[in-house]
Amino acid sequence: MKITARQVESLLENPVPSLRAALLYGPDQGLVRERADRIARSIVKDLSDPFRISDLSAANIKNSPDRLLDEAAALSMTSGARIVRVRGATDEQASLFSNLLDVEQQLSLVIAEAGELRPRSALRILFEKSEHAAAIACYLDDASGLDHLIHEICQAHSLTITPDARRYLLNNLGSDRLVSRSELDKLVLYLGECHQITRAAVSAVVGDNGEATLNGFAMAVAGGNHRQAARALSRLGLEGMTPIQAIRGTLRHLHRIHLVTTLVASGESIGRAVSSLRPPVHFSDNNTFQRQALAWPAKKLRRAMNILLEAETECKSRSSIATVIANMAFLRVINAARQLKIR
Repeated sequence: MKITARQVESLLENPVPSLRAALLYGPDQGLVRERADRIARSIVKDLSDPFRISDLSAANIKNSPDRLLDEAAALSMTSGARIVRVRGATDEQASLFSNLLDVEQQLSLVIAEAGELRPRSALRILFEKSEHAAAIACYLDDASGLDHLIHEICQAHSLTITPDARRYLLNNLGSDRLVSRSELDKLVLYLGECHQITRAAVSAVVGDNGEATLNGFAMAVAGGNHRQAARALSRLGLEGMTPIQAIRGTLRHLHRIHLVTTLVASGESIGRAVSSLRPPVHFSDNNTFQRQALAWPAKKLRRAMNILLEAETECKSRSSIATVIANMAFLRVINAARQLKIR
């Protein structure tokens, strides 16, 4: 089934019993992750429960093709239904998901997370045409999407917001849902017992110095500058930045590059494409950002983002060596960038 914008909320909160698999895809990987979490929580409240949640990557099922079906058919060792999550799904796994949907027996719900998929994508077509599957597109937030998110946060925490604070947030939050929600969560913590969001509070939290260092690190990674990336990563460590936060910050930068490359491919000029980003690229980074956007092919960008997504998943399951896992992922992206002609 192809899920329309009006149907999304209903499916996220209450998946129909006949649903066997859900595909979340699109350029906004933060929104992909958020919606995947919401579907999973509608069935399993504790997403860290190892008995009811099976976490797989595209690499896992590529190396062991039978594993997807095996995990979906496995019985829960405790009471309640199970969830199987697949990160970084691509068209390469379309046949595996097709086999899954053809099985007649009752299986665990499978939630697949993917990057941007073209209309002719085999994986996307499979989920859109199957009556037992759902395909949900996750596009980058525009002003209305951000306004809805701000309203949601205010409602959840019983907050009011001044008009100028709302305008500031709309102009300075990014188009990536995960990053925007993270910024708003920081704002809620900053407010403490105060129940009104003011312009002063917003400007004190959104886009702070730590974020600037993270942006510099992400720029260095995407530019293939190993030495600069190493220096920035050391500063981030001193500021208390976790490996997962560094991964997400780099993902955000790659998502923004991907958005620009998509606009340029549709006929927009590089200058106008970059200037359309929110929050805007800092004037001092504008030329570097444009060079990176012109140099990174869409296919390699998606591969780089999948590397980081898989690293994030692995960091969560192997927290004791999260720094090593993240650093290896960053090195792979840096090496990929060094093969490009970024002038």
